[in-house]
Amino acid sequence: MISNELERLSELHRDGALSAEEFAAAKQKVLNSDSPGSGSAEDIFGIEPKLWCTLMHLSQVVWWLGGVVVGVVMWLISREKSEMADRHGRVIVNWYISFLIYSVISGILLVVLIGWPMGLILGVLSMVFPVIGALRASEGRVWPYPLSIQFFSTNVEPRAETFSAGKT
Repeated sequence: MISNELERLSELHRDGALSAEEFAAAKQKVLNSDSPGSGSAEDIFGIEPKLWCTLMHLSQVVWWLGGVVVGVVMWLISREKSEMADRHGRVIVNWYISFLIYSVISGILLVVLIGWPMGLILGVLSMVFPVIGALRASEGRVWPYPLSIQFFSTNVEPRAETFSAGKT
């Protein structure tokens, strides 16, 4: 378990995904991690950060049940507790705002009929992007949604970034 995590961190460092400082900090965190099954200081309200971020993304899929509000609230209450949750929340909020802008444009373009296919595509993307984001979050990676306007910096390159959550 620990050796697998250290090997994964070494590979990320060799590939340039982690700087020397990030590698050293992540390595120290793995070496000092608590035993499996016990809550760690990084847990967000008793939930592992990877799971918390996965749930933030999935909350968007149930937008008709308040998913927009749930995702934003989850981000707001956890952004101080976890850098990982903060980055995922920023990705989600960037998508919410971008989606709203695209929806308004699509609504305006209904007059020339191109708004219908745009609206349909937006509807599909509003379901697909969160699911992909949730899958990446469950792997400990941040996936910036394509077509998102960067209102809030996520400090994520176009490729997904990997986090060490202390436990695998």
